[in-house]
Amino acid sequence: MIAILGAMQEEVRAIAAAVEGGEGGEGGRSVQAGPMRVETGRLAGRAIAVGFSGWGKVASASNTVRLVQACRTVWGHGPEALLFVGVAGALDDRLAVGDIVVADELWQHDLDASPLFAPMQIPLTDKTSLRADEAWSARLEAAGRGLLADGLAGIITPSALASVGLDASPPRVWRGGIATGDQFVCDAGTRAAIKRRIPGALAVEMEGAAVAQVCADEGVPLAAVRVISDSADAHAPASFATFVEQVADVMLVEIVRRAVAVK
Repeated sequence: MIAILGAMQEEVRAIAAAVEGGEGGEGGRSVQAGPMRVETGRLAGRAIAVGFSGWGKVASASNTVRLVQACRTVWGHGPEALLFVGVAGALDDRLAVGDIVVADELWQHDLDASPLFAPMQIPLTDKTSLRADEAWSARLEAAGRGLLADGLAGIITPSALASVGLDASPPRVWRGGIATGDQFVCDAGTRAAIKRRIPGALAVEMEGAAVAQVCADEGVPLAAVRVISDSADAHAPASFATFVEQVADVMLVEIVRRAVAVK
């Protein structure tokens, strides 16, 4: 069984809509886990549980615990892996809107308990970052590359692709670091400061490293994929909501479907 956590409600709805009802104890129903509603069923032949992380590190951490516990309630054991999906801002200047980033390492760029610990070090550990699970990250990367090789025109309308320039410049898949913090980065100064702090980070968002920390504590393999929605500065797509609904969500559903498919 695979747990899927979405950073935005739109993403969760899109993935949940693709999930088919299972049989018996394998899903096809909703589970209430505190304030969190978990949708269970099957996707591409695999038992699935889908939940909404909420925005920011505290909400995403607490809802990761709820999702893992819901899996234990429904299936009697924790998830085989947790896949975290969403959109993110680009830190690396090579990235463009629509590009796919699969995390290999995640940092909390705003964590600083110095001088007691090194900047970004998770207190009472020797870690300043957390590694994503290699096997599931490779599956997400292969799913993204397969999607782009097949082309987006079959699943996304021409007008939506044209609205962010993906008709003329197809997106690419990247593997690299992701920076997490409790702020929506939308100015050049903050973006530059994060890039200096974490030179290897490709993208910035508000949940991934917190989810990774909980997964590490719970012994659940974590993999994360983000679709770039903006440049983490004053420039963004004309309509963020339209981009998420018509482009990013469609891409993420298909990436997840391909990644979890039983082979």
